[in-house]
Amino acid sequence: MEQTQMEQSCLKIETHERQTLAKTMALKSDAPFLLAYSPARCAFANWDSKCEKVLALDGDDMADVYEIRAFGENFELRWVKDASGDLGRVTILREITEGDEYSCLSGEYLLWGTAASGQTDAGHVILNEEQVGKLTIPSPQAGTQSLAGGSRIALLFKEYFKPDDKYVNLVFIAER
Repeated sequence: MEQTQMEQSCLKIETHERQTLAKTMALKSDAPFLLAYSPARCAFANWDSKCEKVLALDGDDMADVYEIRAFGENFELRWVKDASGDLGRVTILREITEGDEYSCLSGEYLLWGTAASGQTDAGHVILNEEQVGKLTIPSPQAGTQSLAGGSRIALLFKEYFKPDDKYVNLVFIAER
């Protein structure tokens, strides 16, 4: 069994209260990946060009979104709707060169399903598994080459920890 080594990384965590979703998305409109949660579904999505609504990659309107996670190479933006209506809490996790140092573990989550041959016209990949159905995801190779049919795709992640001086344990801080 392969042993995972802890790395050191600096992380800046920002929070903003009572932000609209539109204002939040303006903070990180360059995010290449967007994951949206609504009562009906969870899907990879895009912010429409008018900044009015969230559209799943398969084109469905994600009405009543209550959580957004926007991902970039060195950051993650999270917006969670609060009970007041259209406002929510924003958290931005950003890796920086200097600042609060954390221990971190890197890994991957294997997505359910295998890729159909090629990409859609929009550069997305459709994963399919009989038990679950279809999942449209942003292509990790958009604009370069097609994925072979039957390929598996994994999401990379990092988990951040801080030492707990009282009990000499590591405390989980965040994941992106």
